[in-house]
Formats: sequence, structure tokens, C-alpha cells
Amino acid sequence: MADYKEWLGNLDRAAYHDGEWQWHEGEYTVTRTTHWSPPGCHVGCGVLLYTKDNKLEKVEGDPLNAVANGKLCMRCLSMPDAVNHPDRLKYSMRRAGERSEGKWERISWDEAYDEITEKTLKVKEEYGSQSIVVVHGTRRNIGWQVPYFASARMETPNVSTFGFTGFACYLPRMIGTSAKYGDMIILDASQAHWDRYANPEWATS
Repeated sequence: MADYKEWLGNLDRAAYHDGEWQWHEGEYTVTRTTHWSPPGCHVGCGVLLYTKDNKLEKVEGDPLNAVANGKLCMRCLSMPDAVNHPDRLKYSMRRAGERSEGKWERISWDEAYDEITEKTLKVKEEYGSQSIVVVHGTRRNIGWQVPYFASARMETPNVSTFGFTGFACYLPRMIGTSAKYGDMIILDASQAHWDRYANPEWATS
């Protein structure tokens, strides 16, 4: 976007419900929000979520959001598939059999927190708090919270502020795109013609 202010000035802001966070369009409820689509998303693009009967049906970019100017990558556009997937994990689960058996049972969040607390305290009692390492990914806005939690609650000095997840997902993408293009790029797939991809003849046209 060469001049976002100029482009925004020519936009019909009323058509995009400027100042509103939710409205209705026909049979859809439209919600304006910001989305980080894991893993490895570091942008926080503005999205318009279209729901019907409490089910996410489609996602569009929000032109009034200055981060991506209404443009979205495949992660945001495919969000309905991820949200509505039958195998999506929506509850805390406990292993019901041996490892690799694939047997699980649903438990409450209180049960899950109690088990985590019990096992963590057991490790501290048997091996000392220095045996615990607290790790998080690529910082974002939790850079101060994780060290505080590790020191005050876990009583461990072992904190990694740029951890394994960052090395696994963010670093390869950053280096790969910078080496090829000189900067990190994000594909704008918001204007893709999806009907062409459903037709195998498009590749030879």
C-alpha cells in the first residue's frame, strides 16, 4: 500500500461499518476483530468474521485495519476449515490408555489444572525447582509475564525468552524469505479465483 491514508480517504467507510465491531448482513452476523493465525503468524491482521447459526462460514479482510489493508493470507482465509474441522481439539483431554494407543477421555479444566499443579509440585519436591525450565516462543506481548511467572510461581531461574517454537517456525521463514526477496513477504490470496482451482483445466489454460 503506497499511501494508506489516501486510499482510506477514498474508501466508503460507512459500507464497512466504521466504528462498529459487529453488525448484520442478510443472514450473517459480521464481527470485526484481529487474528493471529498459528503457527508462526506475527502480523495480527484485521478480519471480518461471517457467522450464521453460531457457525463461522467465511472470513474477509478488514479494509479499515491498517495492518494489512484488507488483504489476507491463506491462514486467515482457511480459518473456517480449521474452526469447523471435526478433529479440532476443543476440550482438555487426559490419556486413557498407554502411550501411542490413541485413547483419550474428556476432563474439566479444573481437573486439568489440578493435575498439572500436582505433577509440577512433585517434580519440584523430588528434583528441586532448578530442574524446571520455562520456555515460550517469539515474545510478542508476554516477554515480561513469562519470566515473572517462572520466578514468582515456579521458583526457577531457568527461562528461555526466545524458545524452541521460534527456532522451529519463525526463524526458517524469516531467513528463507529474506534470502530470496530481501524481506519477509506474505501472499495476498484474498483476490484469488477459487473456482479456477476447483477446475483442473485451469493449469493448462
